[in-house]
Amino acid sequence: MNSSELQWTSECFINSARYLKIGSNLWADRGFTKAVYSGMYYFHASASAYLQFWNDNYGKSGKLIKLGRKQIWQAFIQESIRTVAQATGEQFEARQNLDIDNVCIYLLLFSTSFEH
Repeated sequence: MNSSELQWTSECFINSARYLKIGSNLWADRGFTKAVYSGMYYFHASASAYLQFWNDNYGKSGKLIKLGRKQIWQAFIQESIRTVAQATGEQFEARQNLDIDNVCIYLLLFSTSFEH
């Protein structure tokens, strides 16, 4: 392998972002992602439980979109990234175009690098 094959592009997850991408063409504001994070973290709700709550209360209106479990999980992970990165005072970076499961692995490695 030459050196150009070993290089990869990174994606920076900006802590101060106002909107987070939770689907291929779907963005959510930080109020929504923080609500998902809080519900799942503090109330130990699953992505499926939060999805059911959201769609039952807000998804039936003609103005709002019904979400899937993947979008709820993406919102939780995206907000978790910002929460951990903000607590460390660092920006989180990972390889570009990773699937969400691999982003979780990078986040775990990132967060454990700050433990003393």
